[in-house]
Amino acid sequence: LPGVGAETSALTLHWRSWHDGLGAPSSSTIHCAGPANVSASLLATAAGEAETSMMYGQQVIHFECHSAGAVRCTLRLAWDALRRGPELQFRKRCGGVRHDVDIASDLKAHPVVLLQGQVDPSWSATPSAELAAGLDRASFTVLRHSAGDRIRLAMPSITISDTHVLRAHIEGPLASGGVVDSATGGGELQVVTECIGAGTSHIQVAVSFAEAGLFKPPS
Repeated sequence: LPGVGAETSALTLHWRSWHDGLGAPSSSTIHCAGPANVSASLLATAAGEAETSMMYGQQVIHFECHSAGAVRCTLRLAWDALRRGPELQFRKRCGGVRHDVDIASDLKAHPVVLLQGQVDPSWSATPSAELAAGLDRASFTVLRHSAGDRIRLAMPSITISDTHVLRAHIEGPLASGGVVDSATGGGELQVVTECIGAGTSHIQVAVSFAEAGLFKPPS
């Protein structure tokens, strides 16, 4: 099996059997071991019967990551103690950089902030994106890159390099965190600024994920 990414919390495997008398593999087990702390559980297997003597169904695996890292999981399909089926192994990754997140801005010159978890160079530690003196706010939309689990965000944080030049705070639906479950609508936050002196100051906004300690916050 291919590796299971950090953003995936459930995996569905489809099976079929030519022995219709066996039924579903109701005694299957899963075990994960490695540097990360991961809980894995099996949802009751769903089964159906085709027009022939073949049985078919699906086995759903749920994962819960408790620390960052990777583990190797082993799934053993089994019907009872005497009827054990195939053993499948795969790698499950937890934490790190999320690749299912996009962030867009309303600045026409720099609309892409984050794409699949990667920060655009114009918004990096040495940014070229700039809020002109006549503008006092910038809007950002957080989107899910593709179909998958909801993205749960914690409260974002803001850092100002020179507090003698400006003040800034965050407003909008995601100002206190929230859930993003759309790849088109997304959720919005606004960085509102107030100039209190002459000069230039860098503003850094860290968008943190609710799974504290697992995923690196893009900023």
